[in-house]
Amino acid sequence: MTVRIENIQVQPGGPLTDRIDWPCGDLVLAYGQNETGKSYVVEFLVSCLFRTGARSGNQWQLRDWEGRRGKIKVSGLDEPTSFSLSTTPKLDQIWQEQGQPLPQDLCRLLVVSQGNTQLTSGPSDDGVDHDMLHDLLSGQKAFDAIAGRLSGHTKTAVLAGGEISGHGGWPELKRREDVREEITQIEQLLARFNDHISHGRIAELTARCQALKERILQQHRARQRHADFLDTSARKLDEAIARLPSIEAITELSTEISAWRRADEDGAEQARRIDEESRPLQHLAWAENALTHYQRILEARPPERPPAWFTWAAAAAAAAAVVGGLAGERWILAVMSLLAVALLLVSRWREQQRQQPESDDPQELEKIEAEFERRFERPLGDRATLETAIDQLKSQQVGLDVRAQQARDSKQAQRVESDRIAQVISGWVGEDVPPAEWTGRLESLRNELKEVIARQDALRRESASLGVDPSGSRVEESSDDWNPRQFAQLEAQRADAESELADETRKQETLLSEARGVTGVADESDWKPMLEALENRLDQLHTSRRDLTAQLIAQKLVHDTLTELSEIESDTVSQGLSQPEMSESLSLVCPRFVELRRHEKVVEVRDSEDEWYSVQSLSTGAREQLFLAMRLGLARIALDGDPAFLVLDDAFQHSDWSRREQMVKQVVELVKSGWQVLYFTMDDHIRDLFHDAGEILGDQFTPFGFP
Repeated sequence: MTVRIENIQVQPGGPLTDRIDWPCGDLVLAYGQNETGKSYVVEFLVSCLFRTGARSGNQWQLRDWEGRRGKIKVSGLDEPTSFSLSTTPKLDQIWQEQGQPLPQDLCRLLVVSQGNTQLTSGPSDDGVDHDMLHDLLSGQKAFDAIAGRLSGHTKTAVLAGGEISGHGGWPELKRREDVREEITQIEQLLARFNDHISHGRIAELTARCQALKERILQQHRARQRHADFLDTSARKLDEAIARLPSIEAITELSTEISAWRRADEDGAEQARRIDEESRPLQHLAWAENALTHYQRILEARPPERPPAWFTWAAAAAAAAAVVGGLAGERWILAVMSLLAVALLLVSRWREQQRQQPESDDPQELEKIEAEFERRFERPLGDRATLETAIDQLKSQQVGLDVRAQQARDSKQAQRVESDRIAQVISGWVGEDVPPAEWTGRLESLRNELKEVIARQDALRRESASLGVDPSGSRVEESSDDWNPRQFAQLEAQRADAESELADETRKQETLLSEARGVTGVADESDWKPMLEALENRLDQLHTSRRDLTAQLIAQKLVHDTLTELSEIESDTVSQGLSQPEMSESLSLVCPRFVELRRHEKVVEVRDSEDEWYSVQSLSTGAREQLFLAMRLGLARIALDGDPAFLVLDDAFQHSDWSRREQMVKQVVELVKSGWQVLYFTMDDHIRDLFHDAGEILGDQFTPFGFP
């Protein structure tokens, strides 16, 4: 009975805005533009009808259906069945339960999604999944099922000379290796039973351990006495350190000496500068005496004749007085008269003051000017120049007096600091030390202190290396002196002797314990029954090893045989491509081609003119026709020749327009032969072609549209 999709119901979701409820005829046309839900409904069909998980082999990239519902009603089974997203088993599982050996990717035979007509989900040179061809057209699937029950490591196993080897992960090989190791263990155990275990050796080792312990005890006593000696010596050095100044005190005093020496040098430099700057002050007495003579000479000279304007001014004042009197302005008369009289009196007084200069005045002034220029290295302009020079010298003298007093105070402070430093050093060394030797004596003290501290540190380190604290009391005498090297040797010898003694004792106990573990005889303490049990166990293991080796060899032979058969079965794929179902599908869908074959792992097709073409050499439209024919033929083979349904999602969109019309007609012929076709498209031209061609189907042509 033909399996058909009777009804499709899908609730809104994703790009699908309205609920759809489609009763399906033999040819269903679903038309809609992009993002209207066309691919959404195709994916819903796939999810409801087929297994789509990782183990299904389909590897569909489907959206998340959480919260979305719908169902697909299918007829042609034992009874009409509705499939939803959660329905189990799916349609392909029901077919398998009915005894049909379906390929894992049956879904890809019956459904073309988003225009991908190729018969493969992964990369392929010719667009055909050759594993699927093997499953459908040859016995390879049965071979693979047998090989699947074999270990994958049989492929790399090596069989030579009756022995087999391979990867360590092979379970039977690993068990055989475990048996071999147990055989080796028992054989070694038996060999150890035959070895002589000397009980006298244990007594010898015990006596040696005791002697070594006694010598080590003497070394412990010697070490304690040495630790006490080191502690006493370190304490004496503490007293020596206490008598010496600390490094910090020596460093601080050295810094103070350096500061004292710098201050002493600065004081000497300051005294030199004061002495040098005091030399110009010797000219002060001469300058003051020269100023006295200069002033006397100038005062002895007669005053100059009164200027003529005095006379003219007096006359003008008199005339103004006359004019004021004539004008009746008495105050003008009075003021101008007084002014005229005053001017006449001043002019007369100045005339009387004029005297004749002394005969030697010019020569005296020349001497003063020459001496000034020699002393001050600049010419004498007038009395003001001489007075300025005197003022500068007096000001300089005041500054030098202040600096000289400061220098005397600093020198006194230096003497006090020198006495203090000398007293400190004298207290440290027990004698007076001249300043020139201060630094050397301090460096000697520093070196002496460092040497004492270094000796004390060496004693402390040696004491710490002993690993014992000073006892503080008398320790027993030792017959040996402390010798760390000898002590280490004795400890190593004792450890070796004790380890060897423990090994000898453990060997006897372990040997019997191992024998009990191998034989399973828990309470046996007699050697003879234990040896018999070990030999019996060894015989059992040899038998088990032979059996496991036989199993490994058998698996390898089966694997090699399957490999040879697989190579033979590869040739049957070409024979399968020429089965009647494939030829009939070619004739129905693409009459141009008459035969298929696989040549050198490439699918080829022969046309009516007996020319062979590889699939990849065909045009896009021709490939789409061929893939549709192969899809139909392989599906018929998988379903034992029974027709079913095909879901084509824009399977013809890459074909040219003339080929589209032919392919639509072939789909109609396919429907007439008993197949149901559901074609989803967004192409107006393909929609119109289906409308024209589907009229002959009458009510069995059911077109639908997406909003």
